[in-house]
Amino acid sequence: PDPMRVGLVSYASAVESLQNPTTDRTAVRDAASTISAGGGTATGDALSAALTRLKQSGGKNPPPSAILLLSDGMTSQGVDPLAVAQEAKKAGIPISTVALGTPDGTVTLAPGITRAVPPDPETLQQIAQISGGKAFSVDDAGELDQVYEKMGSQLGTRPEKREATAGAAGVAAVLLAASMFALMRRRGILG
Repeated sequence: PDPMRVGLVSYASAVESLQNPTTDRTAVRDAASTISAGGGTATGDALSAALTRLKQSGGKNPPPSAILLLSDGMTSQGVDPLAVAQEAKKAGIPISTVALGTPDGTVTLAPGITRAVPPDPETLQQIAQISGGKAFSVDDAGELDQVYEKMGSQLGTRPEKREATAGAAGVAAVLLAASMFALMRRRGILG
């Protein structure tokens, strides 16, 4: 949904926060276009950075938040992503995961230098399960769009009017009863 804020963290061997949470989709797309394949897969570090960013931007009454992890490879360095999933669960921030790639997938790091990057759907599924998110596997961009839509529909909020009269009347009744009790006690009606 348009009012939903989206941020972007990229990672390989190192984590880079490319876009703070914003409603400006063009800024997010522009940031995403700068991502290129790197040398490692520090999944836990990236999740930790995203979780920290969400906690910092939440304030006193944080809006519904979630992390969507897209990964094309097995974690090869950094903190344990399952430990970060536990931390996310405690914070009430589910991590949904998307396994990208194929078992024979590779990335070219430099001319003549390739690295195997098989996805790790088992660990991605564990991350989602531990944190309260969902695990997805996609074969094309259309399926990825459906994942984005599903995430947006689960996190979207809408303004809602609520009746406050009953609550205010209840508070007033309690205050009135307390005042009457104090008055009766003062006048010696209650011992």
